[in-house]
Amino acid sequence: MRGEIKRLSTHYRFFHWHLAFPDVFHITSNNGKPSSGREGWSGGFNLVLGNPPWIRQEKLKPIKNLLSNMESYKSTADISVYFLDLSLNLIEISGYIGLLTPNKWLRASYAELLRHKIKKESKIVLLVDFGHSKTLFPGADTFPVAISTKNIEMLLSEDKTFKFVRAYDEDRKKHTISALIKNYYIKVPYRNLCPELWKLQDISLTTLLDKLSNTGPTLGEYLRCKKIRGILTGIKSGRNEAFYIDSQTRNRILNQTPGSSFLIKPLLRGRDIKRWITIWEQQWHILIPSSQNKNWPWSNASNEFEAEAIFNDFHPAIHEHLVKLVQSK
Repeated sequence: MRGEIKRLSTHYRFFHWHLAFPDVFHITSNNGKPSSGREGWSGGFNLVLGNPPWIRQEKLKPIKNLLSNMESYKSTADISVYFLDLSLNLIEISGYIGLLTPNKWLRASYAELLRHKIKKESKIVLLVDFGHSKTLFPGADTFPVAISTKNIEMLLSEDKTFKFVRAYDEDRKKHTISALIKNYYIKVPYRNLCPELWKLQDISLTTLLDKLSNTGPTLGEYLRCKKIRGILTGIKSGRNEAFYIDSQTRNRILNQTPGSSFLIKPLLRGRDIKRWITIWEQQWHILIPSSQNKNWPWSNASNEFEAEAIFNDFHPAIHEHLVKLVQSK
């Protein structure tokens, strides 16, 4: 047993905050009970500040059984959800959090528990959504959001408001971030922060949107009625850098194997779909339907090695492209 504990400890590198920082976290009890029932300690940091790593949920698979103990756990959540959850646990009453993360947790269904926890345990001081940004970090295509909160003991009134700022690339061309925060914020009431959806608009626009949403079925309800469920999920490649390619890579593949053109389709991402129009950025998707859905020359191969060899015979350039990425992993 001790050997297994040591192996797991070495592999996962468990970190005990109250042991590592005894001057920050301490046990204070009322009738022998710690004041923080869940963690078993009191106190905490004055400030948690950072830009956590941006890691997709697919890469968290080896540690998801450990993450499942967190209040905000969802199997499809990215790592920003867990950093925000942990930050709320680590700050003292009246302590502050300031984090820059991907903005998906603002709207994604997998972050409902996190949104509920943020509203319940903190006062939002400032929320800045940078939208789809290509200029905030030079050379990076990102969807950032900055959040600043203050830890509280009592739930805030629904009438309380906080500052929300839209700081998209086009906004920051006209004004500095400081100017946007000072002069172009809107006050969002806490009643807009439902776990299933944070309505980040002012009161007048929220009233209009509520009226629209209560008129007729939603797209999700319509598709469920039509039993068209797959479209709600979208395409999951399993490894975007392998199957999403640019025009230069597509042309190189087709110059070697012109017959592979039917396996490479134009790709529109969510970020390419604007109001009323789409803006295609010369992106392509290598799309190979499963043998369960289509009969391929390799469908009846005796094993995956034979199937791969047959695929290589028919589509050598695509095979070479995929193998290089697998080997570089």
